[in-house]
Amino acid sequence: MIFLIRMEAYKLWHKRSFLTALIMIFFINLGLLAYTDINQPIPPQAYQNFQKTLSAIPNEQRYAFVCDYDDKIQAFMILQQIRNAQLHHDEAQLASIRTNYPDIEKKYAKEFEEQPSYYTSSLEQEASFLQEIRYEMESLHAYHDRLSAIEQKAIDISSISIFSNTNSFSARNIQKTARDYQDMKLEHVTYQLEKGMLEATHTPFTDMLVLLISAFIISTMIMEEKSKQLFSIIKTTIYGHGHTIIAKCMVSGLSILCILLLLYGSNLCYQQFVYGLGDMSASLISLASYNQSTLSLTIGQFLCLFLTTKWLAACVIGCLMMAISIAFDHKITCFGGILLLLGLELCCYLYIPSNTAFELLKYLNIFSFLETDTFYQMYLNLNIATYPFSLQKIALITLFTLFTLSFILCFFLYQKKKHLIIFMKFQKRLI
Repeated sequence: MIFLIRMEAYKLWHKRSFLTALIMIFFINLGLLAYTDINQPIPPQAYQNFQKTLSAIPNEQRYAFVCDYDDKIQAFMILQQIRNAQLHHDEAQLASIRTNYPDIEKKYAKEFEEQPSYYTSSLEQEASFLQEIRYEMESLHAYHDRLSAIEQKAIDISSISIFSNTNSFSARNIQKTARDYQDMKLEHVTYQLEKGMLEATHTPFTDMLVLLISAFIISTMIMEEKSKQLFSIIKTTIYGHGHTIIAKCMVSGLSILCILLLLYGSNLCYQQFVYGLGDMSASLISLASYNQSTLSLTIGQFLCLFLTTKWLAACVIGCLMMAISIAFDHKITCFGGILLLLGLELCCYLYIPSNTAFELLKYLNIFSFLETDTFYQMYLNLNIATYPFSLQKIALITLFTLFTLSFILCFFLYQKKKHLIIFMKFQKRLI
């Protein structure tokens, strides 16, 4: 078995066209990352420098520092308006500003005239930058208050149970939410920026490149051998049935894992250089976008979960591509079947609204799993017979089930020669 795996890996990784495609995809991914940074309204260096400033301040003082600095920048913006009004001799506007902010010149004028250095290239840009940062910090600062509000809401529901339907989905959902967040009270919030981590993990173009290289792997491992009519020869050997398809599945899965690590590893390295990734040992809720998460993980541990989820989703797609490639005899039909499958999944993900009878098709979806950052950022309980069930738990069980079933399907289609011939004959009649 190990010999078969080594042979399948050798055939794939020593193929010049595969290595060329892999190198191209790697540089396309880096190029797209660099291109997205060009259109950023705030220079990336500002985030990195501000994170360095925060890191030098004790964690419990960081929120106050951000608020004070933002207040100062907003005051500078008002002083800039006063200066403009004086230059244009607009006495009405000048009087209005001084009436609304009577002490602002006394408090900030001297510092404003000294022309302090900014993290960005202009005062206007600095104000916009600080508004974004302050929103993040306020979200982190309010985290434990939000948990207390959730707990209090569950207590209120229990205390008025005589007057309300505690068997309704809404009541059960509130109580389940309080239980789910109970352990999160012990989580420590570290005030840090999330920009680098979000930019590294939310890259839809990287996922599309993974799908493209997965299709290339399947084409190389299945379609080429079918086009050369090698299956009939391979199946005459002692390990030509079950062992061969298991080896192909394992090599394709391990190859997809290597590609994911390569692409997302390069994303993380690039964003560490451009924005900075912050403290990997901080709790996941230290990233403001994940403040709904109930995962008691560090950011580093979450990255492992993130990559594992993406890998399983990519493997499911790879196995389904392989099953289609085995089932049909012509490349056009194979690629057509793969595009149809992905198109249906994408349409379900994009166009089925939430809170409808068909929402399971939206959330238990390959593209939902591939958009892993969004998947783990939200907290949602599905209404199943008026009982709330965690979307993430149901989705992960579904993902493991699909992974197993898609592998069994590949094994079954390859192993059962008669079924393979029936599929091929049926297709030839259509063509």
